[in-house]
Amino acid sequence: MIRFSLILLICLLSPALHAGEIIWPSRAKAGPVKLQQVIGNQPVDLGSFGKCRLLGFKAADGEQSFLAVTPHFKPRNGLPAATVRSWNGSFSVSLVTNNASVLSLRRTPAKKLLGLAIYLTGIIDLSPPEKQLVESFRIQGWDVLVSHTSHHFMKPRVLVVDPRTVVKAARKFARDVDNHLADKAYAVEAVLEYLKVKHPEIRAGKRVLAGGSAGALALPAVAARIGSWDAVVSIGGGANIGMVLAESSLNPLQLLERKEANGKSRWTRSNPKTRQRVADLIYRDITLDPARLAPRLKGTPILMLSAEFDQMVPASAGELLFEAYGKPERWSYPVNHILLFAALHLQSGRVAQWVSGNAKTRKSDR
Repeated sequence: MIRFSLILLICLLSPALHAGEIIWPSRAKAGPVKLQQVIGNQPVDLGSFGKCRLLGFKAADGEQSFLAVTPHFKPRNGLPAATVRSWNGSFSVSLVTNNASVLSLRRTPAKKLLGLAIYLTGIIDLSPPEKQLVESFRIQGWDVLVSHTSHHFMKPRVLVVDPRTVVKAARKFARDVDNHLADKAYAVEAVLEYLKVKHPEIRAGKRVLAGGSAGALALPAVAARIGSWDAVVSIGGGANIGMVLAESSLNPLQLLERKEANGKSRWTRSNPKTRQRVADLIYRDITLDPARLAPRLKGTPILMLSAEFDQMVPASAGELLFEAYGKPERWSYPVNHILLFAALHLQSGRVAQWVSGNAKTRKSDR
C-alpha cells in the first residue's frame, strides 16, 4: 500500500500530467518502402502521411488494410523482418530501420453512421471476443479502425541488475517503451490523415477510442497525439509501465542477479525490493506513460473494464490508471486478465451501447 501511494504521489506531482508540450521521439523522413519477398499482388504505395509511409492492401479476411511504416534514425539490430499476409499472398519489410504496424478499416453496415471508433489490440492481436466487440461497434453504426499489434512489441527482454549499469539500462528500456508508444500513435495518426484526404465522410461523425490490454496501455499516448475524443474505453489497462514490465506474470522483462552461495554462483530472479527500484527507474524516464498522459482525458466520457485479480497487467497498475483518469465509470469483475477478455463477447453489446449513449460531440481540432 505504501508503494502504491508513493507511486501515485509521484505521478500526481509530475509536471507531465499538466497542460504542456509532450516531447515526442523524432523520426526520419518517411519515403518509399523497400519490400522483400513479395508473393501475390504488391501493396499500393499510398504516400507519406504524418510520420509514416502508408501501404494499402486487402487483408486475408478481405478487409481494407494499411501497413504504416515509420523510419527510425538508428538501426535496431536483432529484429526480424515483418511478414504481412494479404488475401492472395504476403510481403515483408525490414524492421532494422523501420517500425511497421498493420491497421484495418471495417465499415459499418448501418444506414446511420455515428462516427469512427478506433480499437487498439493487445499482444495476441484481435482475439475472437475482441472481434465481437468490433462487430458490436459496427452494428451500432460505427466505422471501426483496428490498430493491430506492432510487429516488434514482444521481443524478449532481459536486464542484469548491476549497480554500476542499472540506471543506464533502465533508461534504455524507458526509451524503448516511449518509441513503441509513439510508433503506435504515429501509425493511427497517419491513417487518420489519409482518411481525412481520401475518405472525409468517415471523419465526419463522432470519434471514440478503445484499447485492450497492451492496447489500453498505449491508449493515452494515442489519445494525446491525435487530439480530442468523444468517448474512451479502456479494457484491462494500467499505468506505470515500469511496474508492469517488472511485475507482470507474463514476465516481459526478466530481472536477474548473480547470487553467491557455498562457493558457487547462480542467476536468480531479483527480489521484490530490487524489482521495485528498477520499475521506478524505468517509469521515471517514460515520457508517454499512461500515468502521465491519462489525466489529459479528464472531462471525456471514460469507461474502464477491470479484472480484480489481474496479474498480467497487475491490478495495482489498473488502480493507478483509474486514479489518473479521474475515477471514471468502471466495471470491475472478480476474474483474472485472461477471463476478462475471454468473456468480453458477453459484454460487447453493452460496451457498444455505453459508447453510443455517452459519446459527446465537442469542439475539437479534427
